[in-house]
Amino acid sequence: MVFLAGIPLFYMELALGQYYRKGAVTTWGRICPLFKGIGYCVVMIAFYTDFFYNVIIAYALHYLYSSFTTVLPWSTCSNDYNSVACYEPNSWMDQSNKCADSEHFVTNSTYYAPVSAAEEYFYKKFLGLHTQKDPLPHVAQGITDLGQIQWEIVICLMLVYVICYFSLWKGIKMSGK
Repeated sequence: MVFLAGIPLFYMELALGQYYRKGAVTTWGRICPLFKGIGYCVVMIAFYTDFFYNVIIAYALHYLYSSFTTVLPWSTCSNDYNSVACYEPNSWMDQSNKCADSEHFVTNSTYYAPVSAAEEYFYKKFLGLHTQKDPLPHVAQGITDLGQIQWEIVICLMLVYVICYFSLWKGIKMSGK
């Protein structure tokens, strides 16, 4: 369906926009005044899609800012938010196929599945979804417990919106100069 209808309609819309040199609402309105609704739908779809992609760009901006340290915060398990299940990817060895020696004392303890330092950074520090020493980052706390606002992400998101605003401020006329 995408190849039969989606892509041809997309290219038709691009061609019409270039021909009329106007936005989606004006272009569809010039073809037929009833088609202005299609233009409004195109604008609303782009608007809602931008919410999603701007959050992803804000994540990337946060990671870019956080990477300007001598030791990356998601590469070690020595941070205050890491749990006992944390492992550093370069230093972890799989011990699951080893047998215990008879000389060693085996205790009855809880085994936690290993969680990488990067995964704990994302869920605990970056998103703030789990408590600091919670060893199970895959377990959801529940939809009613959304946690606190992560101000670092909010600031990055606002910065992305400011960058988008100034990129679109004067339109295409500004990029040609």
